[in-house]
Amino acid sequence: MKKSFVSRLGDVTALTFVVLYILAPLGWVYWLWLSVKVGGFLMFALTLFPLSAPIASMLGIWSFLFGVPVWVT
Repeated sequence: MKKSFVSRLGDVTALTFVVLYILAPLGWVYWLWLSVKVGGFLMFALTLFPLSAPIASMLGIWSFLFGVPVWVT
């Protein structure tokens, strides 16, 4: 049976959220580990502060997938 565009869009959206649900904690832990490795106290604080944890998670995902940005090291 043929799926409609809306149904396919829903499938893609659900898959995107599942991938982000898996990658977000991984990115957070990777950013925390990277802050300890580099010795950046502000990176460490950014990771543990609740309001900035999503930002740290996104930075960790980016660093994990594409490499550590130059401004970090």
